[in-house]
Amino acid sequence: MASSQSQIIAMKTAPRLALLLSSLALVAPPLFLAAAPAPAKSIKPAPTVVATPAPPPALTADIAINPPDLSPDSTIELRFPTPMVGKDRVGSKEATSPLSVEPPLTGSFEWTSSRSGLYRLSQTPRFAQSYKFILR
Repeated sequence: MASSQSQIIAMKTAPRLALLLSSLALVAPPLFLAAAPAPAKSIKPAPTVVATPAPPPALTADIAINPPDLSPDSTIELRFPTPMVGKDRVGSKEATSPLSVEPPLTGSFEWTSSRSGLYRLSQTPRFAQSYKFILR
């Protein structure tokens, strides 16, 4: 009798095991499938490198206002760290000043050396007005 009971138990267990295996097959993909072939790698050409010239260095200068309080007699001196004009232009007045003033304040610019120049006012500054001096 013991042997028949073990067969019955085995029969009862076998359908459960088959049911378990079939439910796993529905949930998880089979492990024995072959992997899909890897897509062909496209070879991209190397990026083209274009040499561009470096931007010119920013224009800098020391600006001195003489006398320090802006008045009709004031001159604005510009001193550049490197020569800006040739010696042939020293002492000449420039049609376009390297200095602009906001709000506009008219004047003339003359090179005093290859590295410096004076902006002389030809307009009286307004009382209590702030001015901004900008290099062009």
